[in-house]
Order: sequence, then C-alpha cells, then structure tokens
Amino acid sequence: MEFGVADLAARSGVGVDTIRFYQAQGLLPGPERRGRRAVYGRAHLQRLERIRSLKAEGVPLRMMSALFEGGGSPTVKALRRELQHSRGGRRIERRELAERSGVPEVLLTAVEQAGLLGTEPGQMGAEPLYTETDIDLARAALAVIGAGFPLAELLDLARCHAEHIQQICDAAAELFERQVRLTPEGQERPAEETADRFRELLPAVTKMVAYHFQRTLVNSGLRRLEAHGDKAVVEVARQASRSGQVEVTWRE
Repeated sequence: MEFGVADLAARSGVGVDTIRFYQAQGLLPGPERRGRRAVYGRAHLQRLERIRSLKAEGVPLRMMSALFEGGGSPTVKALRRELQHSRGGRRIERRELAERSGVPEVLLTAVEQAGLLGTEPGQMGAEPLYTETDIDLARAALAVIGAGFPLAELLDLARCHAEHIQQICDAAAELFERQVRLTPEGQERPAEETADRFRELLPAVTKMVAYHFQRTLVNSGLRRLEAHGDKAVVEVARQASRSGQVEVTWRE
C-alpha cells in the first residue's frame, strides 16, 4: 500500500500541514522516495491513528515522542494510565449512545463535528467510541436544544468554544509537564509522585473551570437584564442564579 501525502491526509483524517508538522517534530517518520515522489504506507497510517488516540487521551505531543521511542519512561506510562482512567467507564458505540441518551445519531454527529462531544478513536477504519460520561453530555445538549435555541447558532457557539478550550487545555498540559512531571533541571520526577499529583489536580481544575464558566455566564446574563432596566426581572434572575449553583462531582 503506497500513496502520496494528499491520500494519506484523506485516509487518516489528518491535514497535510499537520502531517508535515508531525514529521518535523519527529512523531511521524518521513516518506520513502520513489524518484521525485514521496511515498507513504500503512505504517504511516497506523502512526497517525496512534497519535490521534493519544491526543484523545490528553497526552501532550512531547510525551508522545517518549512513548514512540521505546515504550516511554515509567513516569510517562504511569501518567498515561491515569489519563486513560480519567476518561472513565467502558467504551460504547454511537448507536448505544443514541439509544441510552435519547439523542438521534444524526444530531450526535452534528454535535461531535462541532467539537462539543468528544470521541475516542477506535482501530483504523472502525467507528469512534464514546464513554459513559458522554451519555450525560448528550442529554444535556438535547435539553438545551429542546429549550428552543436555533441549532445552527448553538453549533457555531460549540465550535467556537471547542476551538478555544482546546488551545487552553494544550497550554495547561504543557504547564503540567514543565511544573509537575519534570524537575527544574529537566529530569523526570518519580512515576507515582507524578500520578498522585495528576489525580489530585484534575478534579480540582475541573471544578475551578466549571465554577468560573457558570459565574461568567450568569454575570453576563445579569448585565444584559440590567441594561433593560426591569428591576423585578433582574431580582428574580438573581435569586434563580443563587439557588442553581453548579455542583461538580468527580466520578472515578
């Protein structure tokens, strides 16, 4: 099986520019040369699928290099186990997700394409998999859509949110690697120490982000209501916001 970079991009779902970036970072082997042609094969497809799978688990690109170079250090392996565990529950296919959440598959696909619903890539060519947590997420999405909001505008907001949150999470993963996984001298800390810090920090960061998002959303809504000058409506909204604080429970 041999093909050019455009075919590799089409088969893997990874853009040509991203493929070249992975090569520059040493994550993807370069192509073989056939005269003037650059030729890729099944091994390149499998490596790209591996990269996508690791990204879905939250593994930073720099950690992937360690994994590809011989299985990775004990610290990287321990952290990867924690990342996998944090996804929680058994893996389910889209059909089961639709049945258990009550959300039609076509709507799940639209929400997934907007970046709001996370998937875990399966084997090459197989259907992506989801987690038990995605059932709650899909039901919540259905409740918002059922409230009468235009689907197209909601999906645009979801795409915007997904784009920005991905950038923030990538930066946070890099920060964790510099400040927790590595010592100031650039050496890896003991595996269990890093894993313990991850178990401690992930729930705390999740709560912090959830509380901040809710507070920001509520304050934005209250400012808009106050701009209309209806004090009675504003007071009702304030009372509702105080009695409806988000509660974040970390599920093992």
